[in-house]
Amino acid sequence: MKVIIDRVGKRYLDRRRRDVVAMEDVSFAAASEEFLAILGPSGCGKSTLLGLVAGLLPASAGEIFFEGEREAGRPLTATVFQEFALFPWRTAQANVELGLEELGLPAGTSSRWASAASRTSTRISSRGGCGSGWASRALSR
Repeated sequence: MKVIIDRVGKRYLDRRRRDVVAMEDVSFAAASEEFLAILGPSGCGKSTLLGLVAGLLPASAGEIFFEGEREAGRPLTATVFQEFALFPWRTAQANVELGLEELGLPAGTSSRWASAASRTSTRISSRGGCGSGWASRALSR
């Protein structure tokens, strides 16, 4: 399934009702089975972007599309949180492998995919300033 992020932005109101730009005008496409690493300083919107793609947050601007055939009974996205939802006795890769295996991938395939994800990175940057961020990093090693 291809993911298309088209001019996506997210704004919040802080406790004092001031406008906070978490991310602005972000566009890119990720091909089916492509691995990405979202890199940037703390508070620049990395976790916000993941929350938007996963459908956990609404975008303030732009659109997110999923292109391709959806397999019956499989969700469009899956989320692995850094805290609270991981098994602390497993490595980050082992936690990702577990999620892939739960989707029905054989153990060897999920291991290769998780390993490839840790070796492959694509830098994604946005124009504009960094905001306060939405949550803790989605995945760390």
